[in-house]
Amino acid sequence: MITLSQLQADFKVFNAKYFNNELKPIRIELNRTKRALGQFCVDRSSWTSRIWINISVYYDRPVRDVQNTLIHEMIHYWQYQKGYNIDHKSTFRSKANQINQDGWFISRCNETNGEVSDYVASKGKIYNVFAYKSSNGRYFMFVSTPKSVSFYIDAMKDTLHNNFPKAIYFQSDDCQRFDKMTQCRWRLRGIYINEEEYLDLLGTYNVQVLTHLSNKSA
Repeated sequence: MITLSQLQADFKVFNAKYFNNELKPIRIELNRTKRALGQFCVDRSSWTSRIWINISVYYDRPVRDVQNTLIHEMIHYWQYQKGYNIDHKSTFRSKANQINQDGWFISRCNETNGEVSDYVASKGKIYNVFAYKSSNGRYFMFVSTPKSVSFYIDAMKDTLHNNFPKAIYFQSDDCQRFDKMTQCRWRLRGIYINEEEYLDLLGTYNVQVLTHLSNKSA
């Protein structure tokens, strides 16, 4: 497991290598939260703002994955020092893309309670995804809540077969692709996709074909 002293040493190395030593020394704390691998924290409740970086050690992650999280939070610290918005938009993406050229994998993936990486998503979060071609010829994809999966499978197999000539279901831990989508309970909510994206789903995931893929229905 990575130690606080190693993270403090890593901070100095990454500060020199990726931030031109522009980042001032900052407190780094370890915690055991499940849903946030790292956080850049700002407390403005007092006369002087207090800032620090939280790194979660709840998961037994590879050292490089933890270092990747540290760099992610250092980018937010860099945004703070530069007076930029602390977010995952243009300044974050630009800096992350620059650093990723050195073999890192800094990205954005949101959860309700914080930022998580693909590593954590693959350990605990599974997306139930449906994709289909509707009777009007348009392709559609949505993510179902776990409790609604059987309802949608039965509906597309039987009752709505004629309305969904091409329908598939699969599970995925790909938070980059599916975490931004609202999970459906009783009403279909999702996004339109094109045929190429639909075929990519068929080729990428272990799908369950819910309706016949006949030439007639194509």
